[in-house]
Amino acid sequence: MRVVVYEYSDGTIVRARVFEDDPRPPRPSSPRELRRMAGTGVDEPGHVSVTSGDGTRIVASVGGQGPPIVLVHRMSGSDFSWAWVRPHLEDRHAVYAMQRRGRGLSGDGPDYSLARETEDVAALVDRIGGPVCPVGHS
Repeated sequence: MRVVVYEYSDGTIVRARVFEDDPRPPRPSSPRELRRMAGTGVDEPGHVSVTSGDGTRIVASVGGQGPPIVLVHRMSGSDFSWAWVRPHLEDRHAVYAMQRRGRGLSGDGPDYSLARETEDVAALVDRIGGPVCPVGHS
């Protein structure tokens, strides 16, 4: 399979990379497989966890070095949604791919609201400290 990854700057394509093989890691077939692939996550290298305002544990996988970027996946996705772009971002940035509440290794609170999700992102940004570039998609 041929995959083309485009790099943008100010809305203009600045570089395109062509992969003859799929650069993404294997996708989990179930939540159980996701946990197996990620290990326990919380205390392992490559993951950080924070406690959100309502006490929910939020986990993010971490890679790379440089100015921090927080990746927030879409509602029905997971941090694997960023698998194609993460290696390219990790060349120049510390990348925090957040696992939104109720997904991946993150916990889930009793009440869902966008305000709670905002608190989750804020808790991770506070843990990182300093200026952070948030990136999301839907």
